[in-house]
Amino acid sequence: MDTIQRLCSRCIILEQGELIAQGDTASTVLRYISSNSYQAQPDQWIDVSKMRRQGTGEARFVAVRYSSRNETVSFHPYPNGPLEFLVSIESDSNLSVGSFAVTIFNKAGTKLVNADVGSIGQVIDLKKGHTLVRLRIERLHLNPEIYTLGLWLNKTGRSLGNKPLDYIESACEIEVVSFESEDFGIREVSPVTCKFKILEVT
Repeated sequence: MDTIQRLCSRCIILEQGELIAQGDTASTVLRYISSNSYQAQPDQWIDVSKMRRQGTGEARFVAVRYSSRNETVSFHPYPNGPLEFLVSIESDSNLSVGSFAVTIFNKAGTKLVNADVGSIGQVIDLKKGHTLVRLRIERLHLNPEIYTLGLWLNKTGRSLGNKPLDYIESACEIEVVSFESEDFGIREVSPVTCKFKILEVT
C-alpha cells in the first residue's frame, strides 16, 4: 500500500473482476483498508477463517487473539507496553514454517511493525490439524491510534513471486490507547524494528 501511494496518483479497486471504486490514491486506499477491517476487542477470539486472503491454503489462519495483559487499560495495547498475540493455524500436513509474521499498518497502509520469526532465525513446526502460536512484542512503539493487523505465513521468507501459505492483509483493526504512567506517553511513530519472541507453539 505504501508503494502504491508513492507511485500512483489515482487507483481503482476491483473485486472479482468488477470495478467497485476509483479515484485519488489516498481516498481509494483508505476505502480499501476500511472495507476489509473491523475493530476487534482485545482478549477475545477473532474469527479470520473467512477473511479475504492470498496463498496456497496448505496452512491457514483460523483465529487470532491479542492482549496487552494489562487489565488497567482493559487489555488494549498502549505505547511502549507489551502486546501478545495468540494465533490459531490449521495445516493439511506437518510443516516447518520459516516465516510467520504479525504486521501492523497505519490507516494509510504503511507497515509500521513487522514481527516475523524469519528475522530472528526461528522456525515454527506446524502439526497436521490445529496449532496455536503465541507471539509477544515486548515494547510497542506506536502512538494511540487505530491500526490494521495483518497475518503472514510461509515456508520461507518474503520474496518476489513467492506465494505464501496464507496472507491476510487486513485481519482486523486494533486500537492503541493512551496510558499515562511513568515512562509511558512517548510519541514515537517512525517505522521500527521490534523486540519479540515466540512464547509457545502447541
